[in-house]
Amino acid sequence: MCDSPKSLFRVGLPLRLAWGITVHKSQGITSVDGTIISFDGVRMPRPVATMGFAFVAWTRATSWNKVAFRALPPLEDFLAVRQKKEFHARSIFEANADKLHDLFLKQHSISEEDHLAAHQQHFKDSLWSREKRGPDTHEVNDLSAMMRHKGVLPVSDSMNAWLHDKVGKKSGLGITALLAACRRDRNLQDAGDKKGKKGAKKDQEPDDSWSAHAQRTTLEVLEAMGFPNEIIAESMERCGNNCLACTNYCLDKTSALAVSDSAVAEVEEFEAAEAFQQLGFSETAVTRALELADFSFAKALQLLLYGNDVVKWKSVDAPKRFRRHLRSKIPRPTGLSSQRIWDQYKARAAEDLDLKVEVFDFNEQAGETTGACFWLSLAAGLVSLKPADRDRLSPTALPADKSLLQLAAGQSLTVLHNAGPAVIRDSALGRFAAALRAHFCEGPAAVLLQPAVQAAIFPAFACLSGSAQPRTLGHYKAWVARLAKTEYADELVVAAVTSVMKLRITIIPWTPPDAGDTWIISSYPDDPELPAIYLGNNDVHYVWLG
Repeated sequence: MCDSPKSLFRVGLPLRLAWGITVHKSQGITSVDGTIISFDGVRMPRPVATMGFAFVAWTRATSWNKVAFRALPPLEDFLAVRQKKEFHARSIFEANADKLHDLFLKQHSISEEDHLAAHQQHFKDSLWSREKRGPDTHEVNDLSAMMRHKGVLPVSDSMNAWLHDKVGKKSGLGITALLAACRRDRNLQDAGDKKGKKGAKKDQEPDDSWSAHAQRTTLEVLEAMGFPNEIIAESMERCGNNCLACTNYCLDKTSALAVSDSAVAEVEEFEAAEAFQQLGFSETAVTRALELADFSFAKALQLLLYGNDVVKWKSVDAPKRFRRHLRSKIPRPTGLSSQRIWDQYKARAAEDLDLKVEVFDFNEQAGETTGACFWLSLAAGLVSLKPADRDRLSPTALPADKSLLQLAAGQSLTVLHNAGPAVIRDSALGRFAAALRAHFCEGPAAVLLQPAVQAAIFPAFACLSGSAQPRTLGHYKAWVARLAKTEYADELVVAAVTSVMKLRITIIPWTPPDAGDTWIISSYPDDPELPAIYLGNNDVHYVWLG
């Protein structure tokens, strides 16, 4: 019993049903009562720039007078869908379908006017049976316009005039450059609308937004490559902050090559998602990572590098892990591998991948380098690929000297498993792994320092800093130099190598006993069509699963 009296009360929360549904889930639904299409608070980046998204939303109701809109995105976002590869593919499909349609009518002696009249009559009959009325003039004209048009409608003259007027240029720009100018103008306006924290000092912390990272890294790369300032400015005007697109643009310009607007169009709309996709991550994986990371681009990249494994991402101190990029001294971990860890790799390969594998641990020394477990495991996987699969790799993936690969292919990998470091270091496999490592990381001609590769990897490398001090191109080059000798490879290296090689590496992680849920198996990239190599990983130590 209670010594003092207590007053008890109940709070009732009045609820009202809110009939809301996402556009994706609404596909296939017909709303007789009508729809309200709202983008208020949407967190998906530029949703209407996704092929088919607006079409699905706009076509759920049975008539236009039953559709209402709220917080519509800017008009240029709707036009941006024309820059997508899917749109170009659809345009080609529409053109071919129209040709087949016209051929079918001709073979059956049906004129265009007869075909239109039949459709109009069918529309009138359907409307009368459904609504007991005939079509009005606008409905008849709409049907006629749709039936007479071939292919995908071009951007109208009035829309082109609006775009040119918005960016202050009357001619000389294609839709790609016009949309980029509109977006940059809107970003500047939005930035001016943001209110700073009370009492915060200007420049107290670096801007960790993706746009700031992308602009800084793009400018730094182009200046380091020695392009003239006017060409750099022109490239960023045409290509935005897309480091890879700007690099290619400047290379073409300085080589006196013509740069067409259509060539820029495929890479013009550049967000963090596009930067992540350049590393080989799928659009679905990127979207999920951005949503789970609350659209923090540094956290989203960390999550992607962990295979979109939220459990592992939250269990491991990811920022601390990737801060190793900037260390001058490389700590030597102990207890890198054991039979207990190997058994877990084999069990997970059998249970999750339906593969029977053996573990090959080649230690961590190759040639004169250490911390080379990834390169040794990669070398073993490459020599074990079928010749046809090796031929599918990118021409720049392997060192020019193929003799080391041939020698390593003739060596018994079973003998090298768990052998002494000195034996593996000087073996044919060890020499091939060292050559592979040097090919990617050593000297000014290293693959990771080639313009196109550096332009794709450096923005991601810089993005990992988050709100910490910015990572410069000097940091990146120093990290690549250490990768050639002593630095252990991490997930960013794996993503970079597979992106260059056109190869898939599937990694089975060792899950510590205190981790709770089992960490998921990740692939770089997640493309089943690519030649595959399977590795096991325990923090920094890789083994080959063959």
